[in-house]
Amino acid sequence: MSVALDAARNLPKPRLPRSLGGEGRDPVFRMFTDYVPRTLLLRLDRYPHALIEPGRRCPLPDFESALTGTRSLWSKAHD
Repeated sequence: MSVALDAARNLPKPRLPRSLGGEGRDPVFRMFTDYVPRTLLLRLDRYPHALIEPGRRCPLPDFESALTGTRSLWSKAHD
């Protein structure tokens, strides 16, 4: 899963929702990196971009389940 670090405004304009001054149509959510469980890995790419990946090799349904398990920690971004 692709993520923007620190602020929703770090998303590229085509992905940034219109409500935040972008062109995107999809909602954007935030989650503090401290809450990423050990089953997942936050891998820094090029700032401000990072990826949330499986912490180890696993079947896709296991990864999806780990992501779903964090959903209660998300809140809609309103920068």
